[in-house]
Order: sequence, then C-alpha cells, then structure tokens
Amino acid sequence: MPDPATSHYLGVPGYLLLWLLTICSFALFGRRVLDYVRILRRARPETRWNRPLERAKRFLIYVVLQRRLLDEPFIGIAHVLIFWAFVFFSASFFWNLVRGLLPVLPIPYADEVSGMAFALELLGTLALLSVVGAAVRRFIFPPPRLERSLDATLILTLIAIVLVTFLGGQGFKVLGGNTEGTWTPLGTFLA
Repeated sequence: MPDPATSHYLGVPGYLLLWLLTICSFALFGRRVLDYVRILRRARPETRWNRPLERAKRFLIYVVLQRRLLDEPFIGIAHVLIFWAFVFFSASFFWNLVRGLLPVLPIPYADEVSGMAFALELLGTLALLSVVGAAVRRFIFPPPRLERSLDATLILTLIAIVLVTFLGGQGFKVLGGNTEGTWTPLGTFLA
C-alpha cells in the first residue's frame, strides 16, 4: 500500500497537505486554549504548587488509576479501559502524525511495529466491548441518577467509530498483505 504521506493528491504531496491541516488544527486548538486561559485568569488566585507529594499521590490514584470510578466495578472497569485505550491510541496518533509530517525519518507507522499493532488491537477490542457495555447500561438499563444526553451519545458513537475503523482497517491490511513483521490476530480473524 502506498504511503499516504509521500503520495500525491491533485499534484500536492501528502505531507504538505498534512502540514497544512496540522497547522490549522493546532491554531484552532491554541485559540480555544487561550479562551480558557482568559477565563481562568479572572478566577480567584489559588496556591497549586504546595504539598507536591500529596498532589502527586492524588494524581496517581484518581487520574492515572481512575480509583473513584472503580466504586462501581462493571462500568468503572469499562471506563478505565476506554480511558487507557484513548491514551494509547492518542499516543499512536501522535506517533503517526510525526511520521506523516516528516516522512524522511526512518520510523515506521505505529501499527507497523509488531508489539504496538498487537497492543492497539487488544486495547481497541477491549475498549470497543467496554463502549458496547456502556451503551447498554446507558440506554437499556440506566441507573436512576444517570441522565441521557446527546453529548454522551455522541461521545460513545465517536469512540466506537474510531475503534471500529481501526480494527476494520487491520483486517483490510491483512487482506492487502501489508502486515509483514507484525502480529495482528484480530486483523487476521477479521480478514
């Protein structure tokens, strides 16, 4: 399969289009961040750099390990799987972005590395099962305190689309014979 970064689209190299889209995306993101910074600057000052060990411990427990979510084991584990799959996929997207922006670098795309391809497939599958579980809980067996919202529906749908397209793409890569040196058991199954 041809490399999208070095292919040409209407006579323009793919990496130039990617640079243009990346600059636009980062500019929009930066603008949004500045809006939030302006709002936060009007807030009451607060000391946030005291007690660094306590703050680091709380960060580890409540952000990295997602402790509070595990009070409800089924949906908590599903949420943790979705969260960590998102973190892992985000890292691979950044890796792919760097590879696409700088095609002269001798680095492969993330899913062309055997361990990474397997980890993406495994986390993608677990996260997709978790999204299905979250959707069933939200729409079929909702607890009384859970409100149905368009935002939640949209978020679950978008996450599912990213995961399904990645996993489907792995199957198509196997069909196209583009999996040399990688272990993609789910892609092989889907193919």
